[in-house]
Amino acid sequence: MDTKPSYFVTSYNPEKDVRLGQPFYETILKDLNITPSDECQEVRFVTKEEAEKLNIRPNVAAFLKQFKPA
Repeated sequence: MDTKPSYFVTSYNPEKDVRLGQPFYETILKDLNITPSDECQEVRFVTKEEAEKLNIRPNVAAFLKQFKPA
């Protein structure tokens, strides 16, 4: 597991008038059996280009601007 973030993203949430800072770490999953929480609206895998077309939160949009998939 990485000890340093792969990405660090800052963004602004106008709904709550707050600025956010979020580290993103590269992770290896044991499997793809994902159990959604009550907050979850949908779980699916998308490409960066597909994600850019979705109605996403400001912090996710800020992450996508930096994300360089290998």
